[in-house]
Amino acid sequence: MGHIVANILKGDLYVILVKKIGARENPELAIGALTDSGEVYFNEMGLGLSHEYLEKRVRIEQRKLNRKREIYSQVRPQIILMGRTVIIVDDGIATGATMLAAIRSIRKKHAKKIVVASMVAPPRYGEAVERGS
Repeated sequence: MGHIVANILKGDLYVILVKKIGARENPELAIGALTDSGEVYFNEMGLGLSHEYLEKRVRIEQRKLNRKREIYSQVRPQIILMGRTVIIVDDGIATGATMLAAIRSIRKKHAKKIVVASMVAPPRYGEAVERGS
């Protein structure tokens, strides 16, 4: 999706890698997310979980992201986002954890403006995504 949007707008494609941190009982339920630049975000579902569990999941997902970044960097070098408008494209937002982690990461790269484009998202996450928190 991002590639299509970049081509239509004649823009650059920047790949940000984000991994969901799943709940112990249900790994598909995102209690947080981690970006390849090290941004970690936990939502309210991550509250109350043991520090050991959260640390372990972050370490596991960080290793996966590091391997993926090595592969992607060979194909698509990173670009500087400072002062640029960035459109974050996602095929769907469920809990919002991965999108919020991505927004925080892009903000730290000093993008001028961040636009979120997703085909599906629960209405209640619109304000949180807008705030990036």
